[in-house]
Amino acid sequence: MSKNQLPYWTSQLRLAYRNSSRQRRFTYKQNAARIDRDRAEYIYRAENKQLKQHEVLLPSKIESLSVAELQAVLCKDIAGNKGSELRFVLLNTKKSRDREIKNLTSHRNLFKNRIASTYTFPNSPNENGVYLNDSQEWNITLRLPTSDNTHIQVLWPSMELSLACRAIGVCDRDIYNEFQDKTVCHPVTGDPMPICFIPTGIPTKAPFTALAPQLNSSVCEPAVRELLPLAVIPSRRCTTKEVKKVREFCVDRTFLENSERTHPMILSSAKGFKSDLKRTSQLLKALESGSFFSTGSLKKRMCTTDILRATVLSNNITEEQLKAEYCKISILYSIFENLRRIKIRVENIEAGTGQQSLTSWDIQILKDLRELNQCRIDSNVDDLIKSKDRFDEFLSRLNTFNVIINAELRSAAKRSQKPDFDRQNSMVQVLSALISSCRILPALYPNMSFEMERFTQGIKPITFNSQENEKAEEGSRIINTVKAILDFESDVVGNENTPRDHKLVLLVAQPLPAEVARLFQFSTKLELQITTSLDAVRKVSNSECIMKRNIDHDTNIYLYEAKRLKLNVAEFLEKSAAN
Repeated sequence: MSKNQLPYWTSQLRLAYRNSSRQRRFTYKQNAARIDRDRAEYIYRAENKQLKQHEVLLPSKIESLSVAELQAVLCKDIAGNKGSELRFVLLNTKKSRDREIKNLTSHRNLFKNRIASTYTFPNSPNENGVYLNDSQEWNITLRLPTSDNTHIQVLWPSMELSLACRAIGVCDRDIYNEFQDKTVCHPVTGDPMPICFIPTGIPTKAPFTALAPQLNSSVCEPAVRELLPLAVIPSRRCTTKEVKKVREFCVDRTFLENSERTHPMILSSAKGFKSDLKRTSQLLKALESGSFFSTGSLKKRMCTTDILRATVLSNNITEEQLKAEYCKISILYSIFENLRRIKIRVENIEAGTGQQSLTSWDIQILKDLRELNQCRIDSNVDDLIKSKDRFDEFLSRLNTFNVIINAELRSAAKRSQKPDFDRQNSMVQVLSALISSCRILPALYPNMSFEMERFTQGIKPITFNSQENEKAEEGSRIINTVKAILDFESDVVGNENTPRDHKLVLLVAQPLPAEVARLFQFSTKLELQITTSLDAVRKVSNSECIMKRNIDHDTNIYLYEAKRLKLNVAEFLEKSAAN
């Protein structure tokens, strides 16, 4: 079953519920509203107001963005430094100058960073228009036509600041003498731009440099005679359409290709993007109904901004994907609740030596986390989508690991052993590390991540040697074996979680250690026999093997199903008469 399909994640959720509390109050569904509210109250409280501002340029208001554009905005939210405030700048102000962000609460919870409560505009009074200074880089070269039908290459600032450029500066006297009677055509407006001489002492990086409004009088003085007030009057930013005009004059093709991904004016979605919805407003309706297309509130369905965010970042915005993302975050919350329960249990048992007691499966899952954390999530939207896929694989493996540690606890309890403080305390440390040290979690689930980070703050960090390759290989085999057992189980156990007439046989080359064998036994609800020879398999004379899987070079698993007797009525009556 593909990990991208809803049935797979539904079976994973059933597995997570089976290894969690039976009380509904410990499910994500019952706690989601509180989780969102707690984080909002924390990051928007008064004492946190002084944050670094991070501008995000939008072609329209959030609810009017296409879903593809929203995906790009969420990528910018992730790329922004933690603890900054996003300020949305509306570039298209023809339709409305209304600053209000509608459905502010929902919008706030949708983003990882804090967002300003209102939109701003390029020419807002508090911005005083666009002035250029030394902190803005002139790093683009445009090939522009002159009034005598020749072309010159001009050093230019960021494309959305093009309307601020009103003259061309030259610092070489000989070049100026050659061009002083000519003008240069502006790439956006087509207006003629005069060529001004820039005295020695004002730094330039090229023979021809665009001049723009400056607050520094010594810099704008050379252009005052030609431009008069335009030398100091600020401008607005360019629209998306105007930026496209400027791009046509750009000399550096490599720069153009890179700017497709990084340019603040271009909100591009990831490769392979698929969506059944056009606008963000349609997406947000799922917060009310739990569905993209159903109207009204459905008791069995629910949706949160974390679920919507993960759906958009899955690159597959469909109804089925929405349900799958609900399953994933619910699985994650069940694992978190398991951590909480074990921690409470540890606090109530006699303290041990305090030494770490790590198993091979602990080391392997921590190694998996380290590999996941090497994924790039803040470079571009395509890398982010790939990292989301990698996280989904890790979550499936983490769910298996959660089954294993619960099997450990059940096995120990069955033997009536005294609770092992050191082992259970290590379980807490490992689960805490898997949750709090996962770099992509805050990017996918900012609200859920806040809840988990707050709980794990006081837990002592885990230390382990990632070079223990032999132990990690053993752990990988154990995790893969349990996963195969659970996959077979999910194929034959119905929604009611009741095993039918099935039996699992695990064929191994050498007898397993007793604790590992018990671990496998307690991981499944099906009958499991572990053997080194198929000749020793018991109670399968009236069964047939319906599935087989090779786990590694010397481990195989078989699934047997009891044969259903085919009754021949005529033969039965004949035998009954003879008797």
